[in-house]
Amino acid sequence: MPDAPHSFSKLAEELVGDLRGVPSDEPRRSKKRATQSLATIVEQLMVQHQIGRPSAEQTIRDRWPELVGAANAAY
Repeated sequence: MPDAPHSFSKLAEELVGDLRGVPSDEPRRSKKRATQSLATIVEQLMVQHQIGRPSAEQTIRDRWPELVGAANAAY
């Protein structure tokens, strides 16, 4: 027996709703997505945007005078 109930397409839900005379409360262009935990989403965003983690760009900025020399570091 499946754990989650079967999900029908938006078109099927609209057709059944029209047949039963039940108006749809959802905007036409919205998409239903599976619920995820907030901790998972925050962790994905922190990894994606490198929040709180050293990035390659920041390492280059920190060592820029050593890489190009003091005279060219202002550029």
